Amino acid sequence: MMARGDKELKCLGREVEQLKHALESKHWNASSLVMEALNCIVECANKFSADLDLECKLDEMIVDAFNMIDEPDREKFVLLLPDLVFFMRDPRNIYPSIERYFVPGCLFCFDIAELVFVMKKEFGFEFDEFFKNLLFCMNPVTIGHRIEKRLMLLMMVLEDKSSTLTTVKAVIKKLCSISLLVGSADCHKILWTVLWIMRLHPMAYSMARAESFVKELEWTSRITFDEFQPYLFELDILSESVKGIRNVIRQIKDEACDVKKRPRLITFTNFMFPELEI
Repeated sequence: MMARGDKELKCLGREVEQLKHALESKHWNASSLVMEALNCIVECANKFSADLDLECKLDEMIVDAFNMIDEPDREKFVLLLPDLVFFMRDPRNIYPSIERYFVPGCLFCFDIAELVFVMKKEFGFEFDEFFKNLLFCMNPVTIGHRIEKRLMLLMMVLEDKSSTLTTVKAVIKKLCSISLLVGSADCHKILWTVLWIMRLHPMAYSMARAESFVKELEWTSRITFDEFQPYLFELDILSESVKGIRNVIRQIKDEACDVKKRPRLITFTNFMFPELEI
């Protein structure tokens, strides 16, 4: 009788062979064949939920696959990479192929950010410009593309010990500036995220208090790590909005001014974005 581990490796090995054949294919539909094989590898690994150690790592095959697939499939490929990098000897090998997508003009730049974050956290990938790039990529379009996933990523990134208070405040400021440019439902989710980031980093609550206003930066519109108006005047602008938005702004300001109103335990277990009250 075949042991469970042997069965898992045999299944995965079969899918890897399928990927090899797809990469060697001259068929007009080769890009789709490669994507199908990659999906099968990820599904096989997730199905068994085991640490499968392949004798042959897939670094070269994964890089070749990315370079082979058609441009419309690139986003789908990137979504698989957080799982695929665990089958690579050195996940940094894929970065030169994808770094050109870690820019504000790319709709899936946040998926690249998620991959880089996984590589930093799980494999010790050094990327000094990560937070700078992430802030640069934040805009209404990139945040709005699968907004809940984007906001959850920001919370996970800022929960990590590598994030500084300067980084946290810059991201909060950028989120609040974006909240002025989106519809009510997305604005509500963004402000809810701001509240949770402040709960993770209580020193950031000061941004919701009037004394954080800096006169010299009164007319500053730029938001970088080096320069931005720390006071969240955006909350004042939105305070006349619909009920749900008013409520979350009131919660932010209440917690900022009264420590007793802040939750004692912060956990993302079963976290959900609340429905917007009109």
